[in-house]
Amino acid sequence: AAGHARDALAALTAWQAAQRARPAAARPNRLTLAVADSLRGDLAWQAGDRAAADAAWAAAAEAPVDEATARTLAAKRHLADRLEAAPLLRHLLCAGGPHARAEAILDAVPAALAGDPVAMVLWARRALRFGDEAAAVQVLEHVLPALREGHPLMYAEAARVLGRALARSGRCAELAALGPALTTPGQLSELRERCALANRAAPP
Repeated sequence: AAGHARDALAALTAWQAAQRARPAAARPNRLTLAVADSLRGDLAWQAGDRAAADAAWAAAAEAPVDEATARTLAAKRHLADRLEAAPLLRHLLCAGGPHARAEAILDAVPAALAGDPVAMVLWARRALRFGDEAAAVQVLEHVLPALREGHPLMYAEAARVLGRALARSGRCAELAALGPALTTPGQLSELRERCALANRAAPP
């Protein structure tokens, strides 16, 4: 797999060099180049070059990418040097790796990376997707303080996922306690409506 990643990395690096050699008006737009930088980082990580991976991801993050892309780049940069996070990056976060079942990779996160708040947000998001609101709430309430400083994108994502988990659970008082600082007023209003519906739908 590392050999294939190196071959793909060499081809992509050559393509990027060719684009830089073209007149500015003929080059791809910034977002296309950012996608290429992100992919170059993924392939460099798969090939074992952590420094090159981080540099490429940093270059991608300088472009006007959307929040989800920026969040993924930040997560990869945070986890790239952690040996316990290697399966998460190799199979799920980085392109160019071998196929694996996402459920199996994420199921291993609590045991391998329980102390890492960024990894646990990824796990909690999956828990909520599969209907385990209680586990998602427990994890997210625990990691939110650790994300507040230094991980603004993951902090915002954790707050959003926590809000959804609380709303789906009908825990409206706890949802109100999150406050508008953790989400936009429009999102908070929608979550409160969902929470009220969840309570009305609950069996007596």
